[in-house]
Amino acid sequence: KKQLQIEILNYYLYLTSTTAHKYESGDELKDLPVILRIKLELALKKDTVTSVPLFQGLHAACILSLVHHINSGIIALPSENLYSAGSMGDRMFIIEKGSVVLTVPKQMDH
Repeated sequence: KKQLQIEILNYYLYLTSTTAHKYESGDELKDLPVILRIKLELALKKDTVTSVPLFQGLHAACILSLVHHINSGIIALPSENLYSAGSMGDRMFIIEKGSVVLTVPKQMDH
């Protein structure tokens, strides 16, 4: 990870040394070359993916694909309903901090 930090730092030092380059708020990483964005995503999210037993032992390309699709900006508030029984599931949640309570309505209890 140290080498990646150095690569990214060097890139931004180079950019900021040119007077023509200006950043818009929140857009700092969009100008990062694709390969550095991929390396950064992998460095930041790989441990989250590989901490899930289902994903342990996956090929590196599969892990990279999962890492790329993680939206780590979701914050659930206490008592927030993330999913309702019987609804079609179209996403998966990895709980990084905190806990979740699962409840099953009596009519669905087998």
